[in-house]
Amino acid sequence: MPDTTQNESLSLAVPIAGLPAGEIMPPMSPDDPTWAVMDGWVDPLAPRCGYRTPSGKTAIAGENGAKAIAWENAPDSERCLMTGAQTWRDYTATCRVQALQETCGPCLDGHQITWASAGLVFRMETSRRYYYFGLQQKHRLVLFRRSDDEWAELASRIVDYHDSVITLTVEANGDSLRAACPELGVSFFAVDTQLKSGKVGFRARGECRLFDLQVSMNPAQRRLNQRLAERATGWTAQLGTTLPDEEKIGELTLPANATILEAGNFVAPEANHLLLKTADGLEAVDWSGRTLWHFEEPVGKHKVGAAAMGSSRRIYAMVGERQAIERDSVRGQALRQTLADEIVVLDGATGAVLNREKLPELPDADKVNRFDFSFETGRLTSDSAIDFVVRQWRFDCGDGGRDLWAYDGDLNLLWHHAVDPPYGHHNAVHLVDLNGDGLTEVMAGGTLLSSTGEIISTHDRSREQLEIAGAHHYDAVLAGHFSGDEEQDPIAFLMGGSSGVYVIDPLTGQTRSFHRVGHAQWGMVANLRDDLPGQEIMVGTRWGNYGILSLFSGRGDRLWSIQPDYILQGTCPVQWTADGPQHIWLNTSRAALGLYDGHGRLVKRLDGLRDLWGNRLPGQCRCDVLRRTPDGPDLLAFGIDDTTHLFAPSR
Repeated sequence: MPDTTQNESLSLAVPIAGLPAGEIMPPMSPDDPTWAVMDGWVDPLAPRCGYRTPSGKTAIAGENGAKAIAWENAPDSERCLMTGAQTWRDYTATCRVQALQETCGPCLDGHQITWASAGLVFRMETSRRYYYFGLQQKHRLVLFRRSDDEWAELASRIVDYHDSVITLTVEANGDSLRAACPELGVSFFAVDTQLKSGKVGFRARGECRLFDLQVSMNPAQRRLNQRLAERATGWTAQLGTTLPDEEKIGELTLPANATILEAGNFVAPEANHLLLKTADGLEAVDWSGRTLWHFEEPVGKHKVGAAAMGSSRRIYAMVGERQAIERDSVRGQALRQTLADEIVVLDGATGAVLNREKLPELPDADKVNRFDFSFETGRLTSDSAIDFVVRQWRFDCGDGGRDLWAYDGDLNLLWHHAVDPPYGHHNAVHLVDLNGDGLTEVMAGGTLLSSTGEIISTHDRSREQLEIAGAHHYDAVLAGHFSGDEEQDPIAFLMGGSSGVYVIDPLTGQTRSFHRVGHAQWGMVANLRDDLPGQEIMVGTRWGNYGILSLFSGRGDRLWSIQPDYILQGTCPVQWTADGPQHIWLNTSRAALGLYDGHGRLVKRLDGLRDLWGNRLPGQCRCDVLRRTPDGPDLLAFGIDDTTHLFAPSR
């Protein structure tokens, strides 16, 4: 039968009357009943099953007993309620709101934002790119277009407002934008061509009360939006015809509570084996699950040497326990963190202990929660790339660190240095040869050290970076020869938390460009575009804006930003075809699951993996890219409980 709904109007409303009193949509309580009541509405700034952050929204009895959703009076309480699809273009949105706060302190979304606001968001491409109509500082109605840290004002007026409940309405039709507030006698009309489509809803920062929020489409608007959705689906299907489907090729049954750390040729150079972390240590297994060796000491961090020593590679592991703390993880789960006592060196082929050495003594151990390894091993003094750096995670640096201890492959301490500004998390300390002398320098946050521990450069805008709210260290760093142009290389990308991404010359520390993309949390090197020289850099955001993925050219130009979901801490490049560029495997949620190309387009839905995902929530599936041989094709490893399902491109 033909679809007749396109000839009908559409109306959606936030079911405020059906909400029980109290906090609504708490991110770390996915079974809270308010999630079911609010089905179809999301808060990108406090997502379900996302990260440890308060909802910031409470259902209360408001004026004259009418129910309302209250936004809290807190500097970091910017929250929103959004609905719709990325393909929605034309619609009308209306809300009834009472603004109660004029100013706010800086927040993770914008260090320069000091105004409280409450209003409608529409055509939201990402949580940092949208149109907005609302009340600012309780005295100004404004219609603007936001693009990251740029606000283009389309219309504004000073108004006489005294804490009353007002009605805000926006109409988006093509390039025409209308906004009105009848109680304050304001009506705006603007034409703007920048944002074509996106979700719609309400967004506020500071204390306010939301009494009603509705979105509607007339039949013509509904038909248009449906056509745009069908066009996007058809475009994905067409792009996907150039890629093979996924084919399940096997399963791995892991020991209870074991996780795959990596697949590598640490046993023998011609084949990869799996390194597992178990409850009592490390275990090497083959692809049938047969155990090759088992190291029976609980292990914290580990690192496999980049170069072989003889016929196998070394595995460095941190063991023992000097102290332990209990805390919540960034995802809200209970977490026990231990400060290790020793480093052991294992023979990758047999698991035999080759050496062990005490980790450094710490005069301020009460401020340190973990030791860790540099992101890779390198060549500081040895003849091959088996040297490494030990780093720390400190409470007083937001889980970043300052101290660095360099070791050779036989656990001899080479040097110790403390850097300022602090480096960030696991992906913030790298060993890479930047000057071409055959030895690896150490890039630690915004500081570059020589192989002998001498400072070569410090980021020239480090003071600015540290002064921005939510940017107290460099969360991640990537340094190398990425641009494909010897006059541009080497180059470094500093992911500076809420300061965004700094692109610098690592040999001098001078900034070449910077990009305010949100709280830049991590980065990866990929080769996604055949039409560009060199490699590309993917950067993902977290605190304040979750799930924005930006791609940069190897020379530091931002190519695009997308926000497929509001999680995005599970994304990796994958070589899905023997020839051609890599693709992005996004695996943070079932809705966003798939392969994306170097233009940010979903090109393969991976329905076989979606079927396995089922109704599971984000974080309940484990995803890895593995290879059975060093030069073999990439496999998608999809873990559910103790079973890992392996998928390969179909033949």
